[in-house]
Parts: sequence; C-alpha cells; structure tokens
Amino acid sequence: MVTAAFVGMFAGTAVALCFAIYVAMSFPAGVTDWVVGFVDASPTAYAAAIVLIALAGSCAQGALCVYGTGLDTSSIIPSLKRVPATLLIGALGTILVYVGAFLYDLVAAASAFLIILLVITAPWLIINLIGYLLTRGRYYGQDLQVFNMQPRVAGGAYWFTRGWNVAAMLAWIPATVIGMMFVNTTLYVGPWANVLGGVDLSFVSSAVIGGLLYAVLVKVIPRSVVVPTTVSEQDDAQRLARLLRSARPAPHSDTTAAGAIPVADLN
Repeated sequence: MVTAAFVGMFAGTAVALCFAIYVAMSFPAGVTDWVVGFVDASPTAYAAAIVLIALAGSCAQGALCVYGTGLDTSSIIPSLKRVPATLLIGALGTILVYVGAFLYDLVAAASAFLIILLVITAPWLIINLIGYLLTRGRYYGQDLQVFNMQPRVAGGAYWFTRGWNVAAMLAWIPATVIGMMFVNTTLYVGPWANVLGGVDLSFVSSAVIGGLLYAVLVKVIPRSVVVPTTVSEQDDAQRLARLLRSARPAPHSDTTAAGAIPVADLN
C-alpha cells in the first residue's frame, strides 16, 4: 500500500511538473510569473476552463492544508477537538488571506515563511522516514491514537521519555539550526547563505544532517525506535485494554509527565 501510494504521488506530480516545464518554455523572455504567462499564452476561449481547473486545484489544496493544520492544532491544544480546531484554523486562514491580499503585501513574507518552514520540516520528514524503515512500516496502531481517546491519557509505546523522543529531538534541532544558516529570503538571510554563490543549501543541509544524526542516535539512545513484536488486531486490542485499565490523565495542567505509562508495561 505504501509503495502504491508513493508511486501514485510521484507519478502524478511528475506528470504535472513536466507539463508545467513544457508550458513555461513557450513563455516570452522575462516572464517569471507562471500563472500570468500561462494565461497570456492560452487562447481566450480556454479562459473559463482554466479558471475552473485552477479553482478546483486551489480548493483541494486549501482543504488539505486546513485539515492538516486543524489536526496539528488539536494535538498542540489537547482540549480543542478536531472539528472546532479545523473550523478555527479555516476562519483564521480566510481572514489572513484577505488581509494579505487587500491590506498588506504579504506575498514576499509568505514566500519567505514557506522556505523557512521547508527548512524546519525537511529533517522531520527524514527522521520519520528513517523510523518507518527501521520498523519496516509496523506500528502499534492503538498506541498512536492515545491522545485521541476520551478521556485523554498519556503513555503507550510511543511516549518515549516523558513524551519526548530524545534521539529525534537531538537530531532535529541542530539540523534545523544549521539549515537556517543557509537561508536567503527577504525576511532573513543566514550567515552562510552565499557560501556557494547563491545556491540554496538550506533545506538540503537540514535534511541530510537530520537524517545522519538520527541514524546514529537511534543506535546510542535506547528505546528511540519501537519495533512491534506483533501487529494483529487482537493483540493490539489487548494492549489497548491494558492501556485503558492503567491509564492516567494526560499531563495538561494539573498532572505531570511522570504519570506516563512505561513502555515495558504495554509490551
């Protein structure tokens, strides 16, 4: 399933990018805005179709961004459930779009923010990929959902050290810091931005360093990766039952991380 998803995503993206490159080659010299160049190069009769296709693509992308951000917000603020969190993020996003379009010129700021966000998320993605390869794609499904339980509980196989994966954090933080050294945006220019004459090494360096550090640290720090011994639904259900019997409230405000359920109690 994972292979099929990867091939589907890669093939779909590759086809779209090849089409975009082909169209961009027909633009007059000096045209840097792809959308403007595409509209100018298209016959007037195609205008309605272009607008509808662009609208459909924008809606799909926007829905994905709002949904993902809503889930992240719900994880950061445990008292906020998924639906209210998603609605809140959608409302705030709509307001920011109109503010950026009509009141302030936020295009450059948004572009710079996306570059910085890429530097931050690149090592995180590589760390997750390495973890997936080390576990061969096997996880305790119920343990991944402990924070979605009601009442919320702390613990499970992926609680690691008081809720922190030390190896992942020790790899991600320095990788992000080094990547930021190479950033070159209108908002922030890193001290190493022009080391190779303007070549952008920001997200590449953060991804490579994060991956290398994590690959080493998981061998040094115990319990950085949990490899399931069994993954059947019955075993997973039994683990969940033990988790709920011994569960304590998640450490939000009135409890502490010491209430986490040790990994050994669930294996």
